[in-house]
Amino acid sequence: MATPQQRAESFLKRPTERKPLPVTQASAAGVVTLGAGDQAPTQFPFTTFIDEHEQAGLSVAAQMMRIANENPGDDGLQKVLDYAEEEAQRSSIDLVKYALQVFITHHPAGRRLPSLSLEESDPAQVKPSHPPLSSVPAGVVTLGATGDEKKLDWYREDPATSDHHARWHVVYPRAGSPDPNNPGIQIMKDRQGELFLYMHQQMLARYDTERLGVGMQAATSLSDYAAKIAEGYDPNIQELTARADNQRMSGITNITKWTKAIVTELRAGAGDFNVPPRTVPDVIGCTIEQNNGSRNLAKYGSLHNSGHGLIASIPDPQGNPGQGVMAFTSTAIRDPVFYRWHRQVDDIFAAEWQEKQTVQNFGDAPASISMRDVLNGPQKIGVSPDIILCREDKVAGDPTAFGEAQFGGAKFDSDAAQSGVTTDILETKMVLRTIDGDAVEVLDHDDFYYFLRIRNDNAAAKKVTVRIFLAAETFMDQRRRWIELDKFQQELKASSRTVVARSSKLAAVIRKPARRPDAPPPPLDPGEDQNWCDCGWPYHLLLPRGKQAGMKFRLLVVLTDWDKDKVELDAHCGSTSYCGKRDMKYPDLRPMGYPFDRKWPGAIAATVLAQKNMAARDITIRFKP
Repeated sequence: MATPQQRAESFLKRPTERKPLPVTQASAAGVVTLGAGDQAPTQFPFTTFIDEHEQAGLSVAAQMMRIANENPGDDGLQKVLDYAEEEAQRSSIDLVKYALQVFITHHPAGRRLPSLSLEESDPAQVKPSHPPLSSVPAGVVTLGATGDEKKLDWYREDPATSDHHARWHVVYPRAGSPDPNNPGIQIMKDRQGELFLYMHQQMLARYDTERLGVGMQAATSLSDYAAKIAEGYDPNIQELTARADNQRMSGITNITKWTKAIVTELRAGAGDFNVPPRTVPDVIGCTIEQNNGSRNLAKYGSLHNSGHGLIASIPDPQGNPGQGVMAFTSTAIRDPVFYRWHRQVDDIFAAEWQEKQTVQNFGDAPASISMRDVLNGPQKIGVSPDIILCREDKVAGDPTAFGEAQFGGAKFDSDAAQSGVTTDILETKMVLRTIDGDAVEVLDHDDFYYFLRIRNDNAAAKKVTVRIFLAAETFMDQRRRWIELDKFQQELKASSRTVVARSSKLAAVIRKPARRPDAPPPPLDPGEDQNWCDCGWPYHLLLPRGKQAGMKFRLLVVLTDWDKDKVELDAHCGSTSYCGKRDMKYPDLRPMGYPFDRKWPGAIAATVLAQKNMAARDITIRFKP
């Protein structure tokens, strides 16, 4: 008899079937483009963007939890999988696969079952729309995106980004995840709405940086719902439809009404959003996404989810039935319009809340903790001697001991470049691999270390939170385009001059452990929750690609007071920045994205120079084709 682990793996590897499931016309009308006089369909393929479907999946997951609670050990897991088989016959394999993923993620017994990436479970859903552009003559490829948008098909179609997006929505169901101890109750995660906004905002910052690298303007907001969508997209995936250039959404009455209602209420500063300022971002995110934390479903509707559905149901140019990639969390990120739609979501939040807050106040910076802007002479931005980069192959032995020997002690006040082991250039490259027989190019980069020199002039030890960000030179004064790279806790001894060593592989934004794009997933420690560990940004996309001639960036390090942050990060498992911590509050008391969560008191560069707890260094990212 097969083990529960073998059975679960086999079940999750069953192909997606897109079987139509019942849905009320009221629900379907919110996510389907309809012509004049058309009625909404009463059946629709399983998607978590439809409330009824997500709730049906969560109900199945809850029953799996009840079975596991009543039947401990492998016997219970076998019964869970028996139930999964039965339910797949009654409803659909797609719904039950989602339910099983929720069970694996959120129940202690489920964590003993394997969690598969999209590429492992259903490679057809993440295959490239066309061969690498470098391998075919110019103008031959007609699939994927159209026009200049095709330049970034490699980025949007990276299977690991689709997996990140789909997995995040399993970790954070809109209706809340069933409580393992009482599966009839569904629990929203701490600051779930705020994290919805922040995680997608960071995806936008990264995407706009990649666009800049290929000579394109930042993604524009899809704010005019009646306008033509210039960008077409053909995923070349069976049962998913294409969208021609210059198509329009129809049936936009509701999303227009909901957008106006949200904006009007935010501008009034009262009513449904009249809550303590610290919780407003969470309430806004819950309401725009339309999850169980929404303040008033009847009034504000399902703006985010309906946008996905309306775009996905724009008719196929060849008349093929079905839905476009925007209908499903596993494929939506492939489409250029995904970023335009989420730019609209982020613009509402930024314009109607963030930009209207008082400017950032850095008065709570940790006292007598500092990094230098220059070694000697007048202040200058972008040349901090205390932000040091080394390629991993230059770091010999224990990194902390290496950093202290090379840059600490008597060398603390020296130019680190004199060591001969530092670099101001990080390199990226494209790696050719195959997915289910199809060639695909994915980005990768060299491993590297940060070495940060920090002074603590206090007579007592002090804990700080180290926050590391990156922005393209063009974006340096645009707060919403700074990319979070890492965040971690560091204890500084009393009256010390410390050299902090930090590997890029430990970045707080990535899934853990860090892995190369063509490497198999490393084994996990017993008892770890693989689905949670795998929630996070792909390590091989930690850095933007840059340019062949080199692309200028600025690294920013911000030190904040741990006693005020209470950042409890896990360097071993999961992206705490994007996915939080399992069964715990979000591990940072500050607003997500701090210090870029609101306007600064002046230009970012000038403000950094004025703060002893901040330092910046200019670097180059060079793409090696």
